[in-house]
Amino acid sequence: MNRRAGATDRHALLAGDAYPTSSSLSAYRSSSPYDSNPYASTSTSNGSYHSSDFVASAYTATRTAEDLEEQNDQRLEGLTARVSMLKEITLNIGTEVRESTKDLGVLGEAFENTSAFLGGTFKRMNKMAKRQGGWFCNMMLFLLFVTWIFVS
Repeated sequence: MNRRAGATDRHALLAGDAYPTSSSLSAYRSSSPYDSNPYASTSTSNGSYHSSDFVASAYTATRTAEDLEEQNDQRLEGLTARVSMLKEITLNIGTEVRESTKDLGVLGEAFENTSAFLGGTFKRMNKMAKRQGGWFCNMMLFLLFVTWIFVS
């Protein structure tokens, strides 16, 4: 996948002979694994560099670029996974909001129907209480008196 315009594919470059192989660079390595600088400079006393120094530095720069590209690819994969996870969460939130809105609409209609029904019931109760007048009040006082006698 070529993400940058004008950039050549790094895998095609690595497959070809564009870069030195590890076997061609083994002549420049020290045999000791404990050598402090395995790629010691082979420059002459007058400060000019051999072509082997250029090859070694080019190889090092290439490895660094490859490592950075691999790190970028890994980070890009991680970011892609995070973005897809956030997208899924966002879509689920949207679905939940739509369902909750529908449920609230149904609940609102139920409350309206109940309110209308209870409003009618209260009107009928008030009308009945007005018709009964003092007789209903006297009956309630009598029941309270009888209850008080039996409880005390």
